[in-house]
Amino acid sequence: MSRRPRGHRAVPARDDTGASLIFTVVVLFAISIVVTSLLTYASTSLVSFQATTRADQQQQDVAGALNAAITDVRNSDYFNNAAAGQNCLGAAGTKTYPASGPHGATVVVTCAPDPGSGAAGGLVPVSELNKPSQALLLLGNSEGLTKAGNSVLRIHGSVYSNSTIAATGGNDCSATPQPPTGNCNEVYVDGATLTAEGTCGGPIYTLDPANTHCGTGTHLAAGDDPGLTYPAAYAQPTGLVRRTLPTCAAGTPLVTFQPGLYDDAVGLTNMMNGAGSNSCRKHTFWFSPGVYFFDFHNSEMPASGSPVIPQGSDLWTASDPDAFLIGGTRNGWTTQPASVPGACVSPLTSTGSAGVEFVFGGDSRLEVDQGKVELCGTWSSNKPPIVVYGAKSPDGATSSATLTPNTLSTNASAPKYGGLSPETDLATPHDGDKGPKVTGVNGKRTVTLGIGGFAGLASPIGQRAVLTKALLTVRHAEKNADAGTSMTVTLTPNVPGASPVSLPLPVSTGSTLTYRQDPPLDFTSLLAPSTYAFGLGTAISPLSAQVTLNTANSSNAVESDLDYMSLTLEWKPISFREQASTVTSPGSAAVIATNSQGDKQLYLQGTAYLPRNSVNLTLNNVSGQVFRSGLVARAATLNITASNTYTGPVIELPDNALAPKPLEVYLTAWICPPDATCTGTPPAAPWRAAGRTRVKFTDSAFTPVPGSRQVTVRSWVISP
Repeated sequence: MSRRPRGHRAVPARDDTGASLIFTVVVLFAISIVVTSLLTYASTSLVSFQATTRADQQQQDVAGALNAAITDVRNSDYFNNAAAGQNCLGAAGTKTYPASGPHGATVVVTCAPDPGSGAAGGLVPVSELNKPSQALLLLGNSEGLTKAGNSVLRIHGSVYSNSTIAATGGNDCSATPQPPTGNCNEVYVDGATLTAEGTCGGPIYTLDPANTHCGTGTHLAAGDDPGLTYPAAYAQPTGLVRRTLPTCAAGTPLVTFQPGLYDDAVGLTNMMNGAGSNSCRKHTFWFSPGVYFFDFHNSEMPASGSPVIPQGSDLWTASDPDAFLIGGTRNGWTTQPASVPGACVSPLTSTGSAGVEFVFGGDSRLEVDQGKVELCGTWSSNKPPIVVYGAKSPDGATSSATLTPNTLSTNASAPKYGGLSPETDLATPHDGDKGPKVTGVNGKRTVTLGIGGFAGLASPIGQRAVLTKALLTVRHAEKNADAGTSMTVTLTPNVPGASPVSLPLPVSTGSTLTYRQDPPLDFTSLLAPSTYAFGLGTAISPLSAQVTLNTANSSNAVESDLDYMSLTLEWKPISFREQASTVTSPGSAAVIATNSQGDKQLYLQGTAYLPRNSVNLTLNNVSGQVFRSGLVARAATLNITASNTYTGPVIELPDNALAPKPLEVYLTAWICPPDATCTGTPPAAPWRAAGRTRVKFTDSAFTPVPGSRQVTVRSWVISP
């Protein structure tokens, strides 16, 4: 065997072991990058897949809920008949449908009928002859429509304002989609025109944008008062019968009113204030069919002592949250209705039931703070079913009399009036110096002529008479009077509790006895309150008078001659006044009003005709306030808050119909966003509208048969 030489090391043989290791590391690193990328992609894809799956599932749930709601309506007898107390999809028009899977969503569906469909759209003949031409007509040229609050004002029918239209406050609704959903501010007119001679402010839309006409500056016939164009159709009711307020019977929740004239707002307010000690609390105040005249005189009464009505406000306030105020034919109940609307028979659903007409005169007003109010008018083939009317003219037969003095007296000590007999000398005009006279009055002196009574009244003027004229004519002369000389006439009704009233009598100055007969002294406004409260005593002695002559440091001897005196009276034993200036002037208190406190419902099943007056309504909480057959007014203020859950038109005009129309409903699906907590009810935030459909249900002979109704889907939208 061979041997290596000494001094040399053995050299190992060369191979690829190290290179292989490096390659392995590089490959593993590359693989790790790829795997990491794949895992990240897979994770992202998984999240995206889950979100897509959730969205798809929610859309399926929304579609399924809408389909289920369609089936539920098809299997019901709902026909949009408010008079029958019907509600779509249950008591509140709302139904909840559960999610179909773990990634789905609970869906709440709300149902709102098309106001011109079903029973509400044509159970009675409707044409241009028996409805207003506009859903909302505002006649004032300095006030128009003011819409406030963060919710949509829906109007079905045309709108015309002789002034402005403004939607103010809240968040403006977006231009699309229309009609809007959710909490936002807008005026939306369904299927008709909107015209304002003045400017429009805020979001204002019609179904077709071409039908919105703002700032025209031109008056059209559509803006005329229909009471002038069609006087017979809008004639003011007549036939006054004075009524007193009914009483509340223990154990009987029904308080019945009879048609006629009512003058006591304080009494009505006290009945309906809902106080715990009030015997009328939680009652039903039923105004049986007929015409009711409300002309309140409380504000002009003396602070105490009036035997007819108490002193107070002329505003009638209903504030009992548990009370019903119903006017018209009762719809199937005896002592108390279950709910409104549907408590009275609407003229939009029946041609044979009599309704009511509330006529407001003077400065009389009605405010609904709390409670449930429904007034139904009377159907007619040739005039609108007017349910609220603002009086434009006075009513009541006028009586008149001219009274002359019949009993005279004077102060006991000189100087005093002489020539007191015969009393007819003062009752005879232009007979020279035959009447009472006094001479030699100087210094600071007071001389009186008393008139104990007047002749000429055939019968007493009783309580609650409205005095329309009280003019005192005096022909007299003075001599040597100066600036310190004055005369006063005082009239006192001869009834217990009445107070005297006085007016100055002009005096002639100078050294010549000059007779004068000035325009009569107008005692009308001074005597009217006491006449209404107390009457004017007896026919023989309705009132007394006193003429007082006062001198102040006159160096001359003043002479006074009274030649003639008469008192002209005009009155109405029963009267109804036209609307007073306090409710006809711009910016004044509204004749029909609601406030923002408490839950209230106000349904006017008929036309409101208030050409001189305004309305001021606030829809808050779960309030429902609806004008079902048009509103004609001087101006309107409508505040609709975000908490309002009434989704139908606040003002509507029935469509023309010769027969009933198929039912059409809007079904809206609402879901709660995944990152939100929804405790309220739609459309309150944070609920989100996720789908909507419009569906027509056709019934044989317009009589719904559950399960047999023909279904036509008119539109279908599912939001992503």
